[in-house]
Amino acid sequence: MDEVFDDYSCSVKFYDGTRSIVEREDVFLTDEDTYHRDVEYIHKCEEELVNQAVVARDNSSGVYRLGNNNNNKLLSRLYSMY
Repeated sequence: MDEVFDDYSCSVKFYDGTRSIVEREDVFLTDEDTYHRDVEYIHKCEEELVNQAVVARDNSSGVYRLGNNNNNKLLSRLYSMY
């Protein structure tokens, strides 16, 4: 958590490096060691998905479709849709 505002909403950093403001009730507090361990685990899981078939949402249509995670860049969230 980067900052807490007057209305108790918080500026937070997500595992993929993005930042956002979220409501207090949507924040799960954890210590820094646990956060880093969890982020490392998520990255490991993402690495295992490279070149695997995935079900992903096509943002242009909102429809979930079969795709392939053939992008070797972690955190890219870009998939080839079938």
